[in-house]
Amino acid sequence: MKTINLSACITTDKIDESREFYTKNFNARITFDCGWYLNLEFGKDTATLQFISPQQPNQPVSDGSGLIYNFEVDDVDLEYEKLTKLGNQPIMPLS
Repeated sequence: MKTINLSACITTDKIDESREFYTKNFNARITFDCGWYLNLEFGKDTATLQFISPQQPNQPVSDGSGLIYNFEVDDVDLEYEKLTKLGNQPIMPLS
């Protein structure tokens, strides 16, 4: 897999507090915010952090512990096929 971009997504019930903390203290710029998912940029588009609520409107993502890693690739369908053929089970559908 050739990864174009990789970022960590922190699961938390404190989306609002995280937004406030990083924008106030580190001048983070909000690049996406839908209430339960927040993307912050720190000076350039490759310096990002994401925050996600463990409970989405449609389904739970996790129990709130650990990290989710976002991989940006050229062909998501091809990588999805490769990873599922290796026995990996997705917890969220591709959208």
